[in-house]
Parts: sequence; structure tokens; C-alpha cells
Amino acid sequence: DWGNPAYLPGPEIFEWPGNGDVALGQAAVLAPYEDVDGNGSYTPMGGDYPLIKGDQAVFMIFNDDWIHTETFGDPFRVEVHCMAYAFDSPDPELANSIFVEYSLHNRSSVDYTNCYLGMFTDFDLGNSWDDYVGSSVERSLYYCYNGDSFDEAAQGSPGYGSNPPIQGVVLLEGPLADADGVDNAVGVGPEES
Repeated sequence: DWGNPAYLPGPEIFEWPGNGDVALGQAAVLAPYEDVDGNGSYTPMGGDYPLIKGDQAVFMIFNDDWIHTETFGDPFRVEVHCMAYAFDSPDPELANSIFVEYSLHNRSSVDYTNCYLGMFTDFDLGNSWDDYVGSSVERSLYYCYNGDSFDEAAQGSPGYGSNPPIQGVVLLEGPLADADGVDNAVGVGPEES
């Protein structure tokens, strides 16, 4: 309640990574926020607050700007901003869904072309030793299911017993093919020129 002069925002507001340290090579703005006081800087005591999606969210930033001790490759200096969020909803499909949105930021001086992006998902449904994966290309979906009708306990997991779940990932939108701002296929429209 900003109208109460004794109100102090909680740590989740104060610790929001709204501003980066430009002297350290970070972007001036990192996590999204509402600039209530209009000063161009994240200032919670000025009324600024995090801009999140859903009813509950976590925001994280990660990159590859360190020494690669396994591949010995050079870092790309690509920074990934990720917001994972969920809704408190009576709708069972929405209540059991987690949305994850990624945005990539090239912090290097190199323009990368012909890049491929991949998704890694470590599905573990109870006893992970009998999990299988499948896909439905027309739905942009990949999923994991138990290999039999009973999920027994294993590796410290109690298992799901006779009601093993299925878990799926749906790609709602892929990366943009170019800077035309449209999520269209390569070779369609401006990509031909």
C-alpha cells in the first residue's frame, strides 16, 4: 500500500534485478519493471515494481560468459532472460501449467547467423528408469510418459503407482526468423529478398 507512509516493500520487490551494472558490461535494464516515478531507473521506494506475467513468477538471467572447461570453446556471450510463471486458476489445464518465456540478448560484438536453438527437458516421472518420450509435431508438443501401467518406487522416488502421469511441453512460439517482427517461416515474405 504505497499510500501508507510506513509501508516498506518486501525483499522480492527490493531484490528485483531491474537495473544492471553498465560498468560491469551488464545492460542498463535487466528484469522488466514499471517505472512509476519516471526516473529511468528501478527505484522501489519511488513506487517502481516488477512486471511479471501470471499470478506468480520467477525471473532469471544466465549466460555462457565464463571459461568452458569441458569443450574449451569460446563463449558466445549470449545472455538469456527467462521468466517462468503460473496462474492461480480454477481451470485445471491452466492451474497445472507453467509457462516459460525466454529472450536472448547478444552481448558480444559478433552478429551470429545460421544459429540453432534447442530445448533441454529432464523429464523424471516418479521412477525415471521406465520413462519414454514422444512427440506430436502438428501440436508443437513433446511429452514423457511411463512405459507401463504401474510406476514403482526407485532411486528415492515413491513412484506414482497405478496412476502414472504424463508431462508435456508445448512450444507456443518459436524464435523470429529475422528482424521483420513476424514469426514466419524462412523463405516466406521478406526472407526471400
